[in-house]
Amino acid sequence: MPKKNVPFERHAFRQAIQEPTEGIDVYFTRLRGLVKTCEFDRVDEMIRDQVIDKCASNNLRRRLLRETDFKLDRLLQVA
Repeated sequence: MPKKNVPFERHAFRQAIQEPTEGIDVYFTRLRGLVKTCEFDRVDEMIRDQVIDKCASNNLRRRLLRETDFKLDRLLQVA
């Protein structure tokens, strides 16, 4: 079994941006795949923050930043 390079995996996750032609659900699914090898303690929070930081829509970003405390399921409802 190949050795995992966690810093590289986390870097790849943090570099993942939503492509202009990619729907939020597809982007979310892609992030779910990338996060599996990152060994984060709070996976849902990392995905939530990544969507906020790297989503293609500034309007969605502003809407999500107005929320004070929400989980991934709420993020997907808003998106």
